[in-house]
Amino acid sequence: MAAHLPPREPVLPDPGKRNILITSALPYVNNVPHLGNIIGSVLSANTFARYSRARGFNSLYIGVYKWFNISFDIFGRTTTPLQTEITQDIFLKLKDNGSLEERMTTQLYCEQHHSFLADRFVEGECPDCGYVDARGDQCDLCGKLLKSLELIRPRCKVDGSVPVTKETKHIFLELDKLQPEVEAFFQESAAKGAWSSNRTSITAAWLKEGLQPRSITRDLKWGTPVPTSLEGYEEKVIYSWFDAWQVEILFRC
Repeated sequence: MAAHLPPREPVLPDPGKRNILITSALPYVNNVPHLGNIIGSVLSANTFARYSRARGFNSLYIGVYKWFNISFDIFGRTTTPLQTEITQDIFLKLKDNGSLEERMTTQLYCEQHHSFLADRFVEGECPDCGYVDARGDQCDLCGKLLKSLELIRPRCKVDGSVPVTKETKHIFLELDKLQPEVEAFFQESAAKGAWSSNRTSITAAWLKEGLQPRSITRDLKWGTPVPTSLEGYEEKVIYSWFDAWQVEILFRC
């Protein structure tokens, strides 16, 4: 059993000192957490955080694990009231400035458990490289961004059944309108931030293909609620990939 770590005072930037912010990628654990879940970004970040503190650097480590004695300063999650408030505020600001649009979409629906299937609950063959376990939002083998309807021979990840198609309405983020600003940010940040070659090549490929509008709501019961000012979205939630990154903003402020 992991030992309880003593509480630390709030860590704030200190002018004149070396200030280090350390974060870990969000782990998607779908069963009892085990050692394999932390190998990668969590374990390596924890090692660097402990090293930084030992060197006397002003360090703040943000993450989402409490297991295995991982020494986080802040344990964050996307279900807090403040996180919901921030996510909905950003959502409504995007709506007010014309960056969101409602669209009718055709999505996969499982008749076995009577539910629309979120991207991660659909698997099938990638239309680009043929990988048989590609997910409904991207292929982990070739990196291609996908829509679940593009998968060949899709199957429900919950029960393995073949889903049918149904229409449902959703809110889309008009990424295509933001492409000029995103490209300018990418060119500057990749150079100044010394991005890795892999990160640079993947981002450049997405921009070359052209950013496309992406749905940021889902037909699910669990998640950040869509603001109540939008009628007809009472049974829908905001897509996790829209709100999860805002945890970083919440804990940096």
